[in-house]
Amino acid sequence: MAEKRKAPTMSDVARLAGVSQTTVSLVMNGKAVDNIPEETRQRILGCSRELGYSVNKLAGAINGSGSGIIGVIADSIITQEFAGELIGGMQDAAWKMGKTLMITAIESDMEQEEKGIDLLLGYRVEALIYATSYYHEIRLSEKVNSFPDIPVILVNCYESTGTRSCIVPDDYDGACQITRHLIACGHRNIHYISNAKTLEGKKIPATIQREKGFLRAMKEGSVPDAKERITPINITGNEVYRTALALLARPDRPTAIICYNDRMAPGVYAAANTLGLKIPEDLSVVGYDNHSVIVDFIRPSLTTVALPHYEMGKKAIRYIYTHRNLEQYVKRKIKPQVIMNDSVRKL
Repeated sequence: MAEKRKAPTMSDVARLAGVSQTTVSLVMNGKAVDNIPEETRQRILGCSRELGYSVNKLAGAINGSGSGIIGVIADSIITQEFAGELIGGMQDAAWKMGKTLMITAIESDMEQEEKGIDLLLGYRVEALIYATSYYHEIRLSEKVNSFPDIPVILVNCYESTGTRSCIVPDDYDGACQITRHLIACGHRNIHYISNAKTLEGKKIPATIQREKGFLRAMKEGSVPDAKERITPINITGNEVYRTALALLARPDRPTAIICYNDRMAPGVYAAANTLGLKIPEDLSVVGYDNHSVIVDFIRPSLTTVALPHYEMGKKAIRYIYTHRNLEQYVKRKIKPQVIMNDSVRKL
């Protein structure tokens, strides 16, 4: 019977690399990397691969040195286009700190959420991040409160109680930016097709903030009757098409239409086409969210607002490890960015 091969140890790596075990520990756990020459770090990593050595994260958690694992609880965000950017921001920041993400997906079900929390806590995660597919209020499971020593931060969502710090998009600023851009291009007859969807009878935060941002920029530009230029609708292709058709059939038809999100834009394009109007020659159109499957494939390409998903993910990781007092409530807003494409012209 073949003799069972002994698992390599940290001291084996240290001997092969010609360094101390402490140096190996620092490199393998992503600590004090700036104080260790890159050549030494690469030699240690190469020796660990040669020997087949890896850090036992759970053992580290048990003996108090930390698991190096950050737990992420995510709702349907995993199926969304921008999930890659949000998770990518978290992952890039985590790797730089020598940490690893462990993600569990739920479907807005409290029982699933609690099972997901149990799973992550079973792996001795160092922190929990709760991320959602769109910006809205959530009710976090009470189970999280049973572990006060584990920092928790919310991304793209918030609690009404204001007990957990959160990182969210600044939709007010995004709407201001895109409206100011149209005004700077000479447009004053601007109409905003907004979102009529509610959550438990209330407008979702993005709707409220984007409408406020639109009104602020219109006021700055001294454009009258701004409130009358907002039309909330249910976001479906037919509803968008009918609304845009009615607006564009007016004698005083708008020279520019702002869409609550990019999914509305094809309906506006279709209405303009029906009436023989060209974009952007006869009508400027802008969107919001920067959905590449729409922005990059309709013609002319859509000017839009990119939500800061990557930056939100990155800042969530950094916030956990740079703020010692996570019990102090902070709501961090990250500014979106206007993406200039071909659907706007200057008057």
